[in-house]
Amino acid sequence: MAKSKSTKSSKSTKQTKTQKQVAKVAKKAIKKLTPKQILAILVVVVIVVAVLVALYFIKPELFAFLKRPESPPARQNNAISEDLAFEAHFINVGQGDAILLRFADGTDVMIDVGVAGTTLNPKADVEVMLLTYLEDVGLDAIDYMIITHPDTDHYNMADAIFDAYDVRTIYANNVNKNQTYNTFLQDAKDEVYSVHGHYDNFIGIGAMGKTYEITGENFTIDIYAPGYDRLGNADENYTAAESNGMSPIIIVTAAERRLVLAGDAIIATEEWFMDEIEGTSYDIEGTSYDCDFLKAGHHGSDTSSGDAFLDFITCEYVIVMADRDHSHGHPHDVVMERFEERSMPTYVTEDHGHIVLKVDKEGNFVFEVQYDVPASNNKDNVETYMVVVSGP
Repeated sequence: MAKSKSTKSSKSTKQTKTQKQVAKVAKKAIKKLTPKQILAILVVVVIVVAVLVALYFIKPELFAFLKRPESPPARQNNAISEDLAFEAHFINVGQGDAILLRFADGTDVMIDVGVAGTTLNPKADVEVMLLTYLEDVGLDAIDYMIITHPDTDHYNMADAIFDAYDVRTIYANNVNKNQTYNTFLQDAKDEVYSVHGHYDNFIGIGAMGKTYEITGENFTIDIYAPGYDRLGNADENYTAAESNGMSPIIIVTAAERRLVLAGDAIIATEEWFMDEIEGTSYDIEGTSYDCDFLKAGHHGSDTSSGDAFLDFITCEYVIVMADRDHSHGHPHDVVMERFEERSMPTYVTEDHGHIVLKVDKEGNFVFEVQYDVPASNNKDNVETYMVVVSGP
């Protein structure tokens, strides 16, 4: 039964009276003390303080509970060795994504393979360049292909890859977007069937998504796939934002480094991802994910790379895959400003050409680029670890 207001008021009055009585007793006790007694008390207080100070310096571990937990120091990056943990090739296709991951155990992973061709950068020419690049790096087969979402600038060169290489396992959103994407889905299924004699290695991401894991020798790839209907995408009238929203956020972990690959994920996808991570072993005190490198979502569009997401993943370096001459105008100024505010050195394929991130087994890293252009968004003059090379 709830107490009446009068009952609460009476209780409060009693507490006030008791406090006053205690104060009166204390005052009387102090007045009765002689000067010698007051001096003795002061001496005892001084001695106790002196002992505590001495212990603080002699046995500091006794006072560890008083110290605020310190943030772990930033890892040093030393000269990279030839004993690599992985390479991430951000191939300059123009306005599109084509990323090749190569691991020390021989695993090769391709994430997206498409281009929004233009008059100056036609798709046919880009395909020739791409196949030449893959041949030059010595690629003989692709163990995993991940197509993030059904926009052609992320998958429309897959048929050329299927003709040139065996692709053993393919992940893609299994959604009926349009005839062009449906044709790709069938080609992907036919590709894995030609390799294995069955369709089990075509992994169709469902409406509500799933988290997938690819593991190898000392590396992990976590695919946080929201699915094609988690954000309300499953209707016939797709918008660009809806299609982009189904992009998985992919985390590559090796040599205690983390690379975040955001596809064309929109801010709503980023928010979903942060909710998924929260409370897991990856979540650092509920506030950050402690990553190192970010492939910016949606070519640096203002639909992606939100402030909350950037503060959550705490990456130090950014790669943007974009063609500034394209009508989309990527990367957008507002996103570059977000990177600048955090002093995140940014490499852009338009500026630097092919970008290859190499990480050795000790976690040391380097960015190999084609063109000698300073990394942008580096207001604090962070070390960029850039090396200019002539080819792959």
